Amino acid sequence: GAGGDAPPKPPQHRRSSLTGASGKGPTLPGGGASKVAAHLTLEVRGRKIADLYAFMSDQSKSAAERLSCAVKVHQLLCDGADHEEVMERLDAITLPSHIEGLISLSTVQHPLNYTAFRLLLLYTHTSKCIVMLSRGGVMTVIMDRLRVSQEKEGLKFLIEVLARVARSAECRHAGSLSQVAHLDAQVLVRLLSEIDHNTYAHTRLQVLQTLEAMSVCARSRQALLRSGVLYAILDLLGQFKRGKSFSKAELGLLATLKQDLL
Repeated sequence: GAGGDAPPKPPQHRRSSLTGASGKGPTLPGGGASKVAAHLTLEVRGRKIADLYAFMSDQSKSAAERLSCAVKVHQLLCDGADHEEVMERLDAITLPSHIEGLISLSTVQHPLNYTAFRLLLLYTHTSKCIVMLSRGGVMTVIMDRLRVSQEKEGLKFLIEVLARVARSAECRHAGSLSQVAHLDAQVLVRLLSEIDHNTYAHTRLQVLQTLEAMSVCARSRQALLRSGVLYAILDLLGQFKRGKSFSKAELGLLATLKQDLL
């Protein structure tokens, strides 16, 4: 997925049986309840999405099976649909229990764990789902992962989910950022120095976006100052003066953070 405020278009796949003969996605009858019912009948290889959600949350299944299921759900939601259709599907069928099950799955230690966060990223593109993610404690789960994880494959998904939720109006209203800032600001500061700029330049930008979202709240600002983020910001600006490459967006965020924290 792409960062910033503009949601990325979903991956383009070959048209499948999901779209019907017209290739334009499922025909949705009018009315909320019937629309939900229509979306829940979407199938991938004969398995309805409602059943896939249930499978993902089934603790008796292996981690590999459940993560494989997350891949299928991602495919089902995106396949044969434009961005608006994907968002409509998400809003129509997603329940808090689905989000809770997926967040729980994302805590499983497995090499394919990033597939759960890739699916979580899809849910960050609708306000309704972001509320569920925030209430489900997704930021705390992500910070727990970042504190102990050395994984490279999933880092971009972890950080992008974090940045999108942190920057949402729903999250700011709930006060979730302040709690994360107090507990884990140092983790984000560490990432600023550890992220390989050449490979993960966009990811570093999203760490800065998350810190900038935190700096809006006075309580969070105090936590950021105690974590040493100001020193990290000044160090990065010093690196720029010494010739290190930074994007305009990064420099803008660094300047904003410096002003907010001084």
